[in-house]
Amino acid sequence: MYTAHILVCGGTGCLSQKSEKIIEEFNKEIKKQGITGCVKVVKTGCFGFCGAGPIVKILPDNTLYVYVKDGDAAEILSWRRWIPDRIKVGTN
Repeated sequence: MYTAHILVCGGTGCLSQKSEKIIEEFNKEIKKQGITGCVKVVKTGCFGFCGAGPIVKILPDNTLYVYVKDGDAAEILSWRRWIPDRIKVGTN
């Protein structure tokens, strides 16, 4: 069961700003950090803020990131406050 979901906008505006690349980066970084069983990346429809894309939303804490660019995935995942302490990295 996933403890967090990373929602990446897949609307036309965000796709034109390379949101597919951001999805790939999140998946690579999640694998690198050994948290594949905890976090799932989901491509969504438009969030409605096309001028601020690409947009990433983290659940369960409802953090919204705008103007996400290449290389931001590692920094966003570094917070990991939405992953319970009881989950040990690399055991999932």
